[in-house]
Amino acid sequence: MATKINFDEFANRSADGLTITVTGVSTKIDGAALVARRVALQQGSAFAEGEATLTGQWATDPPLEAAGFETGAALALGIETHLMGGRSNPGASASYVTATWAETIEIR
Repeated sequence: MATKINFDEFANRSADGLTITVTGVSTKIDGAALVARRVALQQGSAFAEGEATLTGQWATDPPLEAAGFETGAALALGIETHLMGGRSNPGASASYVTATWAETIEIR
């Protein structure tokens, strides 16, 4: 039941500078359904948090608010929750498995 989750190296500001999109890649866990993914971004006292798409190559959706963030390094935190059994594997006992991770990324 191993998964590999990574943030992409860069988080990109929108053209108007009001939002930041954080992206990454996750591998599928066999016999599990991904039911939630959330991402947080912190740089000094600036903080934003929100949902990300439930695809292998994912992105924050909607983008995070960029207020207080500057170009440079930031801490990205992520959480994924997978449903094992249940609807993803009928007849198996259902349970949730959660993975968390953190990486330093670059806002540009």
